[in-house]
Amino acid sequence: MLDGDALYAVTDQGTALRLAARDGTVMWQRSLGASVRAAPVLTPAGLAIATTADSLYLLDLMTGAVRASRATPGTVLATPATDGRHLFLATVRGVVLAVTTEGLESVWQLALPDAVFGTSALAADTLVVLARDGTLALVPVAAPESRRILSLGRPAVAGPTVTTAGVLVGTVAGEVLCIDPATGAVRWQERLAGPIESPPAVHDGELVVVDGRGGVHLYR
Repeated sequence: MLDGDALYAVTDQGTALRLAARDGTVMWQRSLGASVRAAPVLTPAGLAIATTADSLYLLDLMTGAVRASRATPGTVLATPATDGRHLFLATVRGVVLAVTTEGLESVWQLALPDAVFGTSALAADTLVVLARDGTLALVPVAAPESRRILSLGRPAVAGPTVTTAGVLVGTVAGEVLCIDPATGAVRWQERLAGPIESPPAVHDGELVVVDGRGGVHLYR
């Protein structure tokens, strides 16, 4: 993760580093004691990192010192979403958790019926989370009790992609679905070689999808 003249990285062994972008000089490093699968998240309060030991750390950007830490209700495998003031994490136990970026204090949490492997998407004031069993949750971050739960009935391990046309979902069977977030109806779908393990991406007005055989598909 590049931030101005600094590059932040985490190794498989759980070492977090700040490198000089100019020449790669190690400015600091910090061992977190467990491996990391999710990318670190840069916040105004510091660098947030979730480990596979069901833990979350907040590191000082300049020194690497641990500013705060806490346990998570399950392992976080995908990069948390953030609005600057909060982090939103989803775990393999199906728990979705919101914490403050300053202090990592709990704000709310809710449970889904299956594990979450893919990255959650933050669209304006709504968090969009896709569980492995095809449960799609749309959670207003300021009022999680008003969440809407849509059952797609199609297993998926990639995170959703939110667009103006709808929520894009790639399934284990290789389906690409565009879901109406208001009704849960499928607006359109395309069948590719499965499984789709990376979320569909939108770039310069084109939809980019990588299928289960490594093929790259572009749609306008």
